[in-house]
Amino acid sequence: MQQPITEIRRHVKHIINYIIQIREVWSSTNSTVGYSCNRRRYGACSGIVTITYSVTNVNGCTTLSTTPFEVYALPVPTLTGPNPFCPGTTAEYLTESGQFNYVWTITGGTIVSGGTSADDNVLVDWNLPGVKSIYVNYTNANGCSGATSTTVTGSTGTIPVIAGPTAACAQSANHFYTTNPIKVIMYGV
Repeated sequence: MQQPITEIRRHVKHIINYIIQIREVWSSTNSTVGYSCNRRRYGACSGIVTITYSVTNVNGCTTLSTTPFEVYALPVPTLTGPNPFCPGTTAEYLTESGQFNYVWTITGGTIVSGGTSADDNVLVDWNLPGVKSIYVNYTNANGCSGATSTTVTGSTGTIPVIAGPTAACAQSANHFYTTNPIKVIMYGV
């Protein structure tokens, strides 16, 4: 025998009211370390907290569940290498060793060696025009990734300038030349 539609509606309404009356509460011993969103725990900062989840049913009975929860700090990759560098030269850059899945991104240069997912170093030929940058990221032992980027600049270096006569008679002497930085040179032909 089928139940009348009104009886089914009454049961559905009762179930909906029961679900609405259940109260769920997430809490943390340190709200700066973790916060809740849609019943998921997300880490805002690193640290260890105790997560508590409580449910109160329609009869007013509350049940608690707690668990420790650790939020790992994101790594901060560092880069060491020349900055600025001389144009048309190669330069080696290093980051922390012992990490995983290195990602190197080079703009304005060409990777000569290293720079793979297993390498904590890269050798770059800074041979391309424009802005130059180097970026590295990796995954640490906790499975966390950070990011760093460095914009590197090419130095023009000192461009020497020679000033003096551009022609002389054979066997003449005492021709004076100056250079930048200033230095006087005597030269005889």
